[in-house]
Amino acid sequence: MTIRLRPNYIIYLFGSIIALLILAHIAGLVIFYYFRHTGSYYTLEYFNFASENNFPTFFSSMQLLCCSLVLALIAIIHKKRGLKWVWHWAGLSALFLFMSLDESLMIHETVSIKTRQYMNLQGENFFVWIIPYSLLVLLVGIAYLRFLFGLPLYVRQRVILAAAVFVTAAIGLEAVESYYFTITGVLDFNFAMLIALEEAMEMIGILLFLYTLFHYIAYHLKGVELHLKSEAAAIPLAPVARQKSHPTLSEPGMHPQLASQGRIS
Repeated sequence: MTIRLRPNYIIYLFGSIIALLILAHIAGLVIFYYFRHTGSYYTLEYFNFASENNFPTFFSSMQLLCCSLVLALIAIIHKKRGLKWVWHWAGLSALFLFMSLDESLMIHETVSIKTRQYMNLQGENFFVWIIPYSLLVLLVGIAYLRFLFGLPLYVRQRVILAAAVFVTAAIGLEAVESYYFTITGVLDFNFAMLIALEEAMEMIGILLFLYTLFHYIAYHLKGVELHLKSEAAAIPLAPVARQKSHPTLSEPGMHPQLASQGRIS
């Protein structure tokens, strides 16, 4: 069986889900804050970008995991074809796998607590994780500089654009949210809209990067086909030798008495 993935369909599907999640988040905020419909709070939590363990969190984690799998596929193709940058592609796959786990398991929350303790910071510094993660982004950028300029021009431009959108949201807007919360001390509608903008930009950045990976596979690796074949179908069965059967009562030369004793003369 041959599996052919259509990247455009995947991009359209993910884009539609992002749009629906953004609309659901904004609609829930408007109903809760402006119409004072407190009963919508529990429904809002399922689509609230500021909450965890809900639909936006699951989708973001799935997006990052999808990127990790595609990057792993590219690394395997490069290795089989003897191309460069195998370990760089594999490293990106591992990085996106960590990001997917971080999104679902909230690893950055633990990092915030440890960083706050290490730096002896006082108060509720929810966004302290920005400091170590910014250093990680800087180190990855330096380590992958040669790899980036080794990519085709079109791919390199799209990767830079996707990274700029994602990092601006994940670190830049997080810093803005931290400043806003420090000044106001409240989690109001404006703060929730900042979070909506941040999460939307992160999802769009990941989607743009995923589209770039599909483009790279299609036009620079000349496409990939997945063939699924069962082991039983792949290995031919050995012919079974025919065994000579005993004659039956209907066959000539068979004595009835010997047949009843189960012997053949």
